[in-house]
Amino acid sequence: MTARRWHVRRSVLRSGSLWLAALGAMMIVAATAACRRAGPAASEPPSSAPGPRLAVLAPGLASTIRYLGRADTMVARHGFDAWSPSSIAVGGDQAGIDYEVLLRVAPTHVLLQWGERALPERLVELAASQGWQVRSFPLLTLDQVAKAADEVRDSVLAPSMSVESAAKMPRLSEELAAALTPRPERAAAGRVLLLAAVSPPAALGPGSYHHDMLLRLGGTSAAADLGAYASLDVEDVIARAPGAIVLILPRAAGGEASETPSDRRAKEALGPLALETIPAVRAGRVVLINDSEGLVPGPGLLRVARELSAALDAWSTTAPEGAPR
Repeated sequence: MTARRWHVRRSVLRSGSLWLAALGAMMIVAATAACRRAGPAASEPPSSAPGPRLAVLAPGLASTIRYLGRADTMVARHGFDAWSPSSIAVGGDQAGIDYEVLLRVAPTHVLLQWGERALPERLVELAASQGWQVRSFPLLTLDQVAKAADEVRDSVLAPSMSVESAAKMPRLSEELAAALTPRPERAAAGRVLLLAAVSPPAALGPGSYHHDMLLRLGGTSAAADLGAYASLDVEDVIARAPGAIVLILPRAAGGEASETPSDRRAKEALGPLALETIPAVRAGRVVLINDSEGLVPGPGLLRVARELSAALDAWSTTAPEGAPR
């Protein structure tokens, strides 16, 4: 690769607009096999029972509701949310909101990940006339994901619960902090390359929550000079000579975990990167994180953090021969 080509690639990948687009791509990758968009499912008529009725139009926020143990409050879901029950009506996605569905399910709250765009005028008008509370949460960083979960817990769900029941709900910020306790000895694992795809290789660098996890755990990145979601060539990976590789390749939503040994699955998942010229491959330092919500900005990242932590601990005793430190 020429120096000019590499410079152009890095400049483009660092742009904020591409990161937003990449985030959407990562979400679709996570759901590909089971996220065919469904039409609005039949939904129960509005209930007169007290408590929130949530139209949760973001898969990460729906994951948060399930993590908090209150999936029963959801009355509408995002078009690509393949993790929530299919019986819940589809209320739209980033391309548009189905207002007929929202009017039918009569939510008390509409929860979205709408980004920096202004909320749709029609949504704002209906919210005012129907008494809906509309909340849009940014979910682009690990801290934002944790903060959103805590806000949903404390300001959306807890007010309708008894003090005792509300106190039993987990707090994601605390669980993430505990799972991401740094250990200096993890630097001995060498330079770690996080990948969200292998054909072509897609590295997770600064600006992604996965890269943030790696650094908070005390690991060393092999993609510190890249963007949040950087497309590479096989030659790029060879040149970086990572001492370890972590593949975050979610299985389909609802899919069962494979019984194949994890080390063999990881090697098979490498695809075109299964090359002995790469120190991580030569030393067998490749881990596959196959969590179905591994790329969704929600509590699934807690499980990813724990698996990443365990991998770094296993690698921290020695560094693979020939790997840059």
